[in-house]
Amino acid sequence: MDDRILKPLGGVRPNSLQRGSQWEKVLPEIGRRGKLRNHTDEVAADLLSGHAIIHLTGSSEAYALMCYGGPKRQPTDPHVERTVRGSRLSFVENLNDNIGMIRLFIQDPALRIHRLKIGRRTGTDGAVIYLNNLADPGLVEEVKQRLGRIEIDGVLDSGYLEQLITDNRWSVLPLTQATERPDKVAAALLEGRVALAVNCSPNLIIVPVTVNDLYQSPDDYYWGFWFGSFLRFFRILGNNIAVALPGLYVALLGVNPEALPVTFALVVSGGRMGVAFPLIIELLLIEFTLEIFREASLRLPQTVSQTLGVTTGIVLGIAAVGARLVSNATLVVSVVTAIAWLAVGTADEAVVRVVTVLVISCPHALGLAIPLTTSLSSALAARNGILVKDRLALEQSRLVDAFLFDKTGTLTKGSHTVVDVAGANGVDADRVLAIAGAVESESEHPLAKAITAAAERVGRLSGSEFRSITGRGVEATVDGARYAVGG
Repeated sequence: MDDRILKPLGGVRPNSLQRGSQWEKVLPEIGRRGKLRNHTDEVAADLLSGHAIIHLTGSSEAYALMCYGGPKRQPTDPHVERTVRGSRLSFVENLNDNIGMIRLFIQDPALRIHRLKIGRRTGTDGAVIYLNNLADPGLVEEVKQRLGRIEIDGVLDSGYLEQLITDNRWSVLPLTQATERPDKVAAALLEGRVALAVNCSPNLIIVPVTVNDLYQSPDDYYWGFWFGSFLRFFRILGNNIAVALPGLYVALLGVNPEALPVTFALVVSGGRMGVAFPLIIELLLIEFTLEIFREASLRLPQTVSQTLGVTTGIVLGIAAVGARLVSNATLVVSVVTAIAWLAVGTADEAVVRVVTVLVISCPHALGLAIPLTTSLSSALAARNGILVKDRLALEQSRLVDAFLFDKTGTLTKGSHTVVDVAGANGVDADRVLAIAGAVESESEHPLAKAITAAAERVGRLSGSEFRSITGRGVEATVDGARYAVGG
């Protein structure tokens, strides 16, 4: 301000400042940085944003020069999105500095910066950043329209924009992604997405976002394919453990313990003897306690929070187990869930916590799935002519490799059929079939009809002195000899 504006103006002679004179010649800094203004609204806005205004009495024009020298924070290592490899830069609270960091990664003339003002009272500077030849024009226009429809007194952080431009504000699933890393924004722009930035916010918003984007880290691209995929797999695994493990623990142990191995169920159930609370209350109590610890550690100074968190966690855990408020198994499940939370990206860790509590609170939705599925499958099997003895037999049927049926034709034609006849001790097979047909000719058993029908093809003999033996078969005399058929 002193060197480039006040000192040059102090050396200007009064008679040289005439109406119509060219300010660029009088003050070279105007030619380099000055913005010509013709309206008082523009001048007022420039003054509020830290510009210096130069105006010659009697002139209808003024020049605005940026000379804001407010406090600035130097870029530091990312505090949340840390990586092993890659850039160590993180965004700061100055919009122009953040745009400059993006230009460090993308030096392309197609990079577009659409600036705008957001907030009736704050007049916060904002920017829509995209690559003109990669981003979908419809997406860019939709983002600009949504930002233009925002009616609010002030925007103090980019989180305001996340809520105001989303399709469904009541959704617990993240529809945008916030990041503090310039390399992550640059990668998103190269994929054809759009970034939103506001002044005084160290986080930029990336739109649109998919579920897969929430599990990505810049490390995935700095390592090779196999190692990057390996890391992403463990992030997804951690997410599933954090969401499903507490609910499955309650569902299996509290609703369907018969689905667990006997030894495991006895050990866990024995450890819960004497616990004061039901299983679901016990688990929710630990989850809420862990969440309170996490919130407290964020609000306290870093040195105090680490010591207090470790000490309080150990002492409280031992005391809770000793007082039989919680069991050892429940404490292990809760700690594993808390560790799995740490593997989840920051964009959706709040969603993981919400869904985890919902799954814990509704264990019967998982626990009743086993008996409900068993009942429905048994009814469907009975409707198709298959009768299941009990639920245990149906559950154990998964161990069966093959089914054997001793009544050929029942499943294929709905009737019994003789397929083959074998004679013993040198007796002719046709002779055996003819005798069996003669003996079974007076029987009412369903199998007798199949035997007599087959005997007709080889010449059935005549029988006499028929006798039915309950549970064993029939007897008859054929050609003077007594024969029995049955089993």
